Amino acid sequence: MYKRLHAKSIWMLILFIAVNCTIIYGLNYIISNIRSNTPYGLSENFLHFNKTINNNQYDIDFLNNNNDIVAIVQTNDSRIIGIYDPEMKYYINATKFTIPRKFRYFSSQDYISKSNVAVVLDSIDQIIENGFNNDDYSNLTEEYNMDVINIFDYNSMIARNDIKVIKNLFSFDLGQIKEIYIDSENTVSLNNIKKELESRGFEEKKQSMDNNLIKIILENSFEKKYTQFVLLSSFSTWLTSIITCLIYAQKDKKFIYISRIFGGSLFQIIKIKILSFLYMLGLASILSNIISISLLSIIKKYYFSFKDLFQIQFVFIGSYVCVLILYYVFIISKTKKEMW
Repeated sequence: MYKRLHAKSIWMLILFIAVNCTIIYGLNYIISNIRSNTPYGLSENFLHFNKTINNNQYDIDFLNNNNDIVAIVQTNDSRIIGIYDPEMKYYINATKFTIPRKFRYFSSQDYISKSNVAVVLDSIDQIIENGFNNDDYSNLTEEYNMDVINIFDYNSMIARNDIKVIKNLFSFDLGQIKEIYIDSENTVSLNNIKKELESRGFEEKKQSMDNNLIKIILENSFEKKYTQFVLLSSFSTWLTSIITCLIYAQKDKKFIYISRIFGGSLFQIIKIKILSFLYMLGLASILSNIISISLLSIIKKYYFSFKDLFQIQFVFIGSYVCVLILYYVFIISKTKKEMW
């Protein structure tokens, strides 16, 4: 009975596939941005370590042997962090002054000699308006025993919370360091560094990730405009398809009327019609998942887990079924009144 689809049913199947693909692509984009929102703009490979043992007989100079990593240290003072950035990632992704001989970035010699040099975070626009004065940072230079080598704007990638000073990582004593972030595309380097840090009294802090897709989206739906736009677009697409589906279902009025005349019950009629839609929805779900996953995997932008997809399909199919049940109940009730 349900194995053959008529021309109109095929168009509805295509509509369901298109809507489901649109929703999957939209939510995948949102999840990719939310789950990749890592501290300091680090990649998803980053490792986070806490100091658990106050063993100050070791140092972390071994990090300087790795030129393909980024290392950031935190202390008990939230206004200052230490950084080792040989690839100059944070310099490139910063709003800054580029005045030769006056401003620069951390050099390899700074790291080797453990120079007390630092970058200060401040408003570039305000400095341009009021002019630069070294004396404005005299309190910071005295407090943190450093020389200012550059100024980054607050909108730079490295900026976070109330950080004011970004200092050469190797100028810190191990006793001052409480947390370390390590990032690299080289997983072998990360594993070797992990072993070294653990031998120095650091313990990896596992990153907890909420796997409830619906909860993640609801909690982050009002934070950024792109999230709101994608959600509203997906909702509008779904709503349009619901209206189209109800228009398509109007063809069943004659079937319902005749079924009621011959004694068909409410449950029997709804069961027959919902099963026919479930066949289309199920087929659309399978095909749209194959299409979406294949394309996202090819471009290496697939961020869903199996649980995520299950939640999406449950809501996708369930929403149509609930709306259709309410619609058929309304039509059957209206038909009953007309018959009497």
